[in-house]
Parts: sequence; C-alpha cells; structure tokens
Amino acid sequence: MHLPVSLDPLSEQERSGIGVRIESVCSPEPQRMIELGSMEEGSSLIDELIVLTSQSLCQLEIPEHFNIIKEIGRGKYGQVLLVTHRCKGTPMALKVLPKASTQLQGFLREYCISLHLSCHPCIVGLFGIAFQSSEHYGFAQELVTGRDLFAIIQPRVGIPESAVKRCAVQISCALDFIHQRGLVHRDIKPENILLLDAHCQRVKLADFGLTQRSGTLIRYISGTLPYMSPELCAMVLEEPQKQPKSPPLKVEPSLDIWAFAVLLFCILTGFFPWERCNDADDFYMEFADWRGGQSQSSLPSQWRRFTPACMEMFRRMLALDPNERCTIGEVRRYVGKDWVREKDANGWVGVNGDVGTSTPSPCSSSYCDER
Repeated sequence: MHLPVSLDPLSEQERSGIGVRIESVCSPEPQRMIELGSMEEGSSLIDELIVLTSQSLCQLEIPEHFNIIKEIGRGKYGQVLLVTHRCKGTPMALKVLPKASTQLQGFLREYCISLHLSCHPCIVGLFGIAFQSSEHYGFAQELVTGRDLFAIIQPRVGIPESAVKRCAVQISCALDFIHQRGLVHRDIKPENILLLDAHCQRVKLADFGLTQRSGTLIRYISGTLPYMSPELCAMVLEEPQKQPKSPPLKVEPSLDIWAFAVLLFCILTGFFPWERCNDADDFYMEFADWRGGQSQSSLPSQWRRFTPACMEMFRRMLALDPNERCTIGEVRRYVGKDWVREKDANGWVGVNGDVGTSTPSPCSSSYCDER
C-alpha cells in the first residue's frame, strides 16, 4: 500500500487554496496567491478541509510505512516521532494521537488548521499526510532539527535580549497571520516555539491543538498556567464545584496577547511573573494593583529591571481589561528600543528601590485541560 499523497513538503503553489504566500516574514501587504476574504470565508475553508480530509483519511499502520528513529516530543495529547518514510527515506516529524483519548473531529480540526496556516514562514510546515492506524490518528510535519525555546532558557537568567527580540518579531508575525484569519492559537509558550538555530535567527510556531475560531465559547478549564489571562483563569473549575463561577468566555486574540507578554517576560528573566492570575497569587495581585492604578502601588520589584519603553509595551499587552490590550502587530513597534536596563556593580542602572530577589518559580513545562 502506498500513501496517496506527496512526500515533499507542500509548495506555495500547492498551498494556494489554503493560504497566503508571504514574501517576507512580516510583510504588511503580502502578495496573495488567492484572496481569502473575510474571517467567515476563512472559517468556511477550514470546514471544507475538515470534510474533505475525513472522507479521504487513509488507513495505515505506522511501522509498515515509517522507520521510527526516536521520540522527539511528548505531551498529554500524545507524542511526536522522528521518522523516515520506508520507500523514499524522507525525514519528517510524525505527530500521533491515541484514539482512546482523541476525538476524530478534534484531530481533523488540528490537522486542517495546521495545514491552513502552514504557508507562513514562521509556522511549522506540513506534508500532505493525515492518516489513522488501529490505535492512533496522525499527521506529518516538517522536521525542525533544533530544540524548542524552553530548552535554551537559563533559570532566573533567561536568554539574551537580542535573541528575545528576534523571537518577538517572528512569533508576532505568525500570530498576526493567525489572528487575521479569525483564529486564536491559545497555547503560546516556549515549548511550542521551535528553533532552527541556537541564536533564534529563525523560529517557528507549532502545535495548534488548542487553536480555535474567534468567538468560540470556553465553558471551563480544570487548571491554570502562568500564561493564562485573568479572564481565562476565572474559568477554572475547582473541586467540589460542578459549574464555574463565571459565564462562558468568548475566545479572542487578546488571550494570545496576554500569553505572549508572559512568554516575553519569562525568556527575558528566566522565571514566571506569577503562577496564576487570581487573588490567591501575591505576585499577580501586586502587579494587578499597579496596573489597575487603583492604589499608590509602586512598580513591583521583579519588573524594575525593564526600561520605561519595555514597561509601556508590557502595560499595553497586560491590560486587565481584555478589550484594552494592544494588537499583536503593535508589539513590533517596541523592538527597536532597549528592553532591559544596563547593570553595574550597584544593580540595575536607573532603578529607584531594590529589584527583589524573591520571584515566582523558574520557567517550567506544564499543561492543563480545557473544555
């Protein structure tokens, strides 16, 4: 049995029906292969892709068609395998999800959204391969041979500002592309940013398992992560609650803006600004008091290492009211400015008051369930 698909990564021309060709990483007016039109038309295109893929999903057993080299990623969803195709020898990353814990519709949605977005240079590319085996659903992605961003973060140190800015430009462009198509990534974290080199000259955004259309309702989540915004943390279902205290939350790009800001803080410092955005977290409440301007609170100590320009960026990205957060494109306006203060023998230059040594946990890998 041969796979009824090409084993070469999809060319721009082949992807013309599902995306836009980008002439440069952040071209504000990319040359279009087709005119995608409105967000609603983009959503209809994904729906059509889901229907077509479900009708043509081939049945195969992984060991019969692929040489499994090693596991290169694992999460609650399943695993990512480094494989080569037995006939052609093509190396690729195979994402496999157990049927026992994966709904077919969820798998099809992730694959088709990934395919729809894969023409962007800062998003992981796809081969045109989706399949099911007796125990798994799977699809093939381009192989990114470097590590993920999480792997290079030094605890309580971070990575160099220049590398952070290179990441910021590329990921903001990817998110801009996603948001323009009426989608929200919803899982922005260092583990989902793949590096093509050690200095972040080229990075790619991955993992669209939680990506949803703008306007989709979240009814509850069963845990929190430091990247989650306050309105999302309010959806947590605590024991013995049977229903969350808040009404369903509408998915909006502002969720990605907040998560992206926390990610930038994390890779600049090597630690999280807080553990969770609720009143049980002292670090978050200290920031919220300052950001809300409802008291005479001074800037929290762990933020004092940043320049005024950088704090202006964080202030706009981390607005407590999601309607007041800036767009992702506005973040790039700050890249040409200094973000971290210079440091001398006396500490951070220009800082009034101490920069606290008490901080939340170092950046770590985690996940939670959502519905």
